[in-house]
Amino acid sequence: SNNANLLAFIRYEFDNEIQEDLLFCHSLPTRSTTEALFNSLNNFITKNEIEWSKCIGINTDGARAMSGRINGLVALVKAVAPAVVWNHCCIHRESLASKNMSTDSKKNIG
Repeated sequence: SNNANLLAFIRYEFDNEIQEDLLFCHSLPTRSTTEALFNSLNNFITKNEIEWSKCIGINTDGARAMSGRINGLVALVKAVAPAVVWNHCCIHRESLASKNMSTDSKKNIG
């Protein structure tokens, strides 16, 4: 349906254990710009009174809107949470690596 969505997952410590949850899923405008991505994330953070300083890591795919060092989402997040560390999402790497594999090969993985 050509709808763009921003899925945000969170990893945090609770009762001395690492927890992982879906933070939110927001629909994005048809043209998902860096600003639209950041505004969606920032609005959620602000509305829920979460401190940006608690954000220490961000994983994204390699899209320029996400990972651009000067004006990508990571750069905008680093402006409000300077200690944040960026990583390229490993699931996206697996998807890229298996893109040209035959169906039989994909069945034998995992």
